[in-house]
Amino acid sequence: MRVLAAILTLAAGIGGARPITAADSGKTFRVARGDTIQLRLGAHRVWKEPVVGSTAVKLTPVYYFKYPGFQEWTVRAIRTGRATISAFGHRTGSPTRRFRVTLIVTP
Repeated sequence: MRVLAAILTLAAGIGGARPITAADSGKTFRVARGDTIQLRLGAHRVWKEPVVGSTAVKLTPVYYFKYPGFQEWTVRAIRTGRATISAFGHRTGSPTRRFRVTLIVTP
């Protein structure tokens, strides 16, 4: 029951304050068409530009005058369907890390 409550809370708050992060890799999120989500990938790696495997969502990079400690993109759900977002993060002396989430865009 707690897991279900956590998933529902996360889904309800997706357009709000909680961004998707590298810790969410492998997860699936449901979002309503028209919603926006922040994707933030951490400072311990340099992340390649994420790739979207569908036209259901659109990624827009967020630029800061002062580096906030992460790279950020705004993800906008524009069409119903399924989209996978993936990226690779590099760090000196550490193996490359793959990030991947799936978004299911509902009407």
